[in-house]
Amino acid sequence: MNDAKIFATGGQNARLGLIITGGVINAIDGYFTVEEMQEILQNETFIRESTKEIVSKLLGIQLDLWADQKKKIERFYKSIFNHTIDWSKVKLPVKVTGFDSLEYVLPRLTENDIFNAYAKKFGKDAVWKYYDNIHKAIREQQSRPNENYTFSHCGGIEPDVEHLNKSYDDFYQDGNYYMVPKEGLLSAFRYRFETGNMWDIKGVTRFHTLDSVGYALYMYRDVDGQFGVSNGNRGLRHSGSGPRQISF
Repeated sequence: MNDAKIFATGGQNARLGLIITGGVINAIDGYFTVEEMQEILQNETFIRESTKEIVSKLLGIQLDLWADQKKKIERFYKSIFNHTIDWSKVKLPVKVTGFDSLEYVLPRLTENDIFNAYAKKFGKDAVWKYYDNIHKAIREQQSRPNENYTFSHCGGIEPDVEHLNKSYDDFYQDGNYYMVPKEGLLSAFRYRFETGNMWDIKGVTRFHTLDSVGYALYMYRDVDGQFGVSNGNRGLRHSGSGPRQISF
């Protein structure tokens, strides 16, 4: 028996698209001003991703909203850590508006493993760290699963706009989840692996993590272009720096 699926034709997809488009036009007719619509249309990526969610709910079907990013993550892990990801064994975060970037964490990799892999990929002169051993320096941080897990975040070269100028003391009790060093190192590493560009050019990303003497850890790019991990007073604030919120 041949159980191969026969997928819808381009004409059928186009017909469905026209029906949905007509419904959208009727729903929003007379709702937005010219200025509001111009602002909406400037974010085409957001519209495309949101449309996937709308169609999924409207038709009662399950679309893999993370499919493109999963492929990128697979390439990164295979290339850097020779690890093949089994997505069936991890729970994916719900696609929340604004949290458009997906990451995968392999707990067996320590902060040192990731930092050293970064140095191997981009050169030892491309990195700097305050600690001889980042992993051993960590005294306290927000709890995380012991098994492989995923999370989503806002992405962006600089820390989240809504959390800029927040110190560790400002955010550590607000109930949100924020990146810890392992998550930040992986995210910044993969971004550079895929784009050739770095994070935190103007500010620093503060982690939900304290070291052995009570200083808060952070990552940044220094004026010489080095990727660095260091620490600062837990109450320190800067207008261009802050944490990166995540969602599970």
